Amino acid sequence: MKELLKRREAIDHLRHHGRFDPNLVIYEWLRDSGSPEKAERFLRYRKLWEATRASGATPDIPLFVTFGFNDSCNLSCVHCYRQYNPDRDSKRVLTMDEVRRLVDECKEIGVPSLGLGTESELFLHKDVRAILEYIGQKDFEDVWVYTNGQGLDDEMARLVLDAGVTRLSVSIDALSPDQYRTVRGGDFHRLMANVFNFLARRAERGSRLPVFRVTYVLYNLTAPERDAFVDFWSRIAEEVDVQPLIDIKNIDELRYDSIDKVHCRYPDSMLYIKWDGSYRPCCSEFSKHLSAGNIREQGILETWKGPFMEDLRRQLAGGRDLNRACLNCLRSLRSDQDYAPPKKRRPR
Repeated sequence: MKELLKRREAIDHLRHHGRFDPNLVIYEWLRDSGSPEKAERFLRYRKLWEATRASGATPDIPLFVTFGFNDSCNLSCVHCYRQYNPDRDSKRVLTMDEVRRLVDECKEIGVPSLGLGTESELFLHKDVRAILEYIGQKDFEDVWVYTNGQGLDDEMARLVLDAGVTRLSVSIDALSPDQYRTVRGGDFHRLMANVFNFLARRAERGSRLPVFRVTYVLYNLTAPERDAFVDFWSRIAEEVDVQPLIDIKNIDELRYDSIDKVHCRYPDSMLYIKWDGSYRPCCSEFSKHLSAGNIREQGILETWKGPFMEDLRRQLAGGRDLNRACLNCLRSLRSDQDYAPPKKRRPR
């Protein structure tokens, strides 16, 4: 199947596998299932997305706003910064009133795409049902749900399908119970049961949405199963992404002070809203050093066009010295660091 548009990665670090171009799947499904107007809106948004990535020009609005609704997760992944962050699991959340206000602003200013569940586990938020139902009423062109799949039970699967989500992304990183337990500290059999139940529910509705994506972080603990993982899931998922390790141990150290090549387009297209109410220019954990303001003090559009984001874009375009957080994030990609499981995992 041909591509809808040639994809340009923001930092060129993902390796895509799978049977289909997910954007084409979404476009064709919307077009052929009675939503041609929405299909054209989706196509315009994807064209603008790729043009932004190619040119570095910044649109008048963020094309993608992603949310970390809650500071909580039910897994303890070796390669996740939560393992090294002393402030993890603070139980902070965006309240439902805040979520409604932010989602409403996104719709009012024309943001086409939302991401739900960044740096956290969406299905642990006490208001997850209300969040998905509210967003489902707003008819965004593209809605992502990110999850580790442990909480994607039958009720949540039906909720995702009812909410008009266009993409479901499940982080897996393993093809065996032993590797899954080592790398993520979770129940592999529950994960697989939840995933295949979701796919069965989607098939029952005769729908191709949400497109199903699985991800795999490649490093010393996961390398042995990489090829088998890609082969297995490429026959099932619409999209399989293999991601190199980002050295999360360097997030607080910021030990690098130089870089040969700078390539990052995230601040030209996206904005991240964290559970503490802070605006961040991307969803990298290195952005903990880069707060662009707070939802209790300024709106999305004000932040997007504000001096912090404008200055950061100039830095990444080579207009001035690059800050240490971005420099270290880019240097930490494709890390050759070896990681080991925690000696003792926290009880869940």
